[in-house]
Amino acid sequence: MRLGQFLEELEFWGNLTRAIEALYVPFYKLGIAWYYIYNLYATVGVRWFGGKISKDNFSELQSKYEDYIDDNWVYLNYNDYASGFSSLFGIMALNDWQFIVMLYSACTDESQGMYILVFFISFLISAYFVVLNILVAFIIDAYSQLQEQIELEEKSKKQLLLEHQKHQTKDKSLLNMIVGEKAATKEQEDTILSMLNNSP
Repeated sequence: MRLGQFLEELEFWGNLTRAIEALYVPFYKLGIAWYYIYNLYATVGVRWFGGKISKDNFSELQSKYEDYIDDNWVYLNYNDYASGFSSLFGIMALNDWQFIVMLYSACTDESQGMYILVFFISFLISAYFVVLNILVAFIIDAYSQLQEQIELEEKSKKQLLLEHQKHQTKDKSLLNMIVGEKAATKEQEDTILSMLNNSP
C-alpha cells in the first residue's frame, strides 16, 4: 500500500518536472517579450511624464479627481525607470487603470488626453491581452504534448508487459508438453525454463 502511494507520488513529481522543463523555453521567450514591451513604454513614459507627478504637486492633481485618485498613487509615476516599470505593472494588473489614466491626464494638457489614452490602452493590449494569451496557448500546447508522451509511454509499458506474459505462457505450455501429464517438481520447472530462456 505504502509502496504504491510512493510510486504514485514519484510519478507525479516526475511528470511535474517534465512539465516545468517543457515550459522553460516558452516562459523564457515570454519574459524577453515582456521586458522589451516594458522597456519601450517605460522609456516613452519617462520622457513624457517624468517629473510631472511628485509629492509636491500630488495634492493639486488629486483635487481635480478627488473621488477617484488614491493617495498611494503618488508612487505610480515615471520619474525614473524603476517607477515606470512599477507603474506599468500596476496598470497591467487592471488595478483601476482608467483612474490612473485620469491622473496622468490631470498632469498634462487637455489636448493630450487622447494620446495618453492611446498610450495606456496600447500597452494593455500588447502586454496583457496578447502576451498573456500567448502564454496560455504555450501552456496548453506543452500540456498536450506532455500528455501524449505519457500516454505513449504507458502504451509501451503495457505492450512490453503483454509480450512478457505471452512469453511466460508459451514457456509454461512447452514445459507441460515436455513433462507430460505428470506434474513437474519445482527443480524440474526451473531447469527446463532456464534451458528454454537460454536457447536461441
